[in-house]
Amino acid sequence: LTAYGNLEFSMQLYGVPRAEWRPRAGELLEHFRLNEKHNVPFAKLSRGMKRALTIAAALAHRPPLIFLDEPTTGLDVMNARSLRKMIAGLRDQGVTVFLTTHYMEEAERLCDRIAIIVQGQIVALDTVEGLKKTAQNTNIIEITFESETNGAETRRFEDRDVAKAVQTGLAQAKGRRLLALNTIRPTLEDVFVQLTGLDREIMLAEKGGKEPGNAGG
Repeated sequence: LTAYGNLEFSMQLYGVPRAEWRPRAGELLEHFRLNEKHNVPFAKLSRGMKRALTIAAALAHRPPLIFLDEPTTGLDVMNARSLRKMIAGLRDQGVTVFLTTHYMEEAERLCDRIAIIVQGQIVALDTVEGLKKTAQNTNIIEITFESETNGAETRRFEDRDVAKAVQTGLAQAKGRRLLALNTIRPTLEDVFVQLTGLDREIMLAEKGGKEPGNAGG
């Protein structure tokens, strides 16, 4: 089926009156920037366009609720940004979006409320700011010191006692010259680390891949 054909088929499945098919399909194709591809078969669309068309088809009958399971996984930067903008637009239009993602920045940007799920269990559920408050009693110190190869190495240290966090960081420097020391405001990722006990360096090493937990909003 073509892009238009997919939308028409979806509307037929959901019982949308035939008289609404063409105007609704045109509206969706324009909204998702697919109007120039309306006669292109699905198989010949780019990965980002396929993802956008799939979401458009799910919206064809104007549902008040939509579930999106890791919609930006595997997309390049531009397509992922475009899709996030579309999702934000749906939220602003009053559509309730249940989004699952392994990307903490994505959850923080798009979700009004976030559930952090670990091994199938919800371990936290709150707004972004509410979740961040749970980590505010832990001080995060970011220290940059000269590396052994004359470059720079940056590491983070966490502790309820800021002096202890700094002391731990300086001990790790092992006499190397200190280049910078900053106090970092907790991010959603910091909350995730604190709630799950997952080591930050493991998370950083797995950036771009799947992490052991999910955030959903």
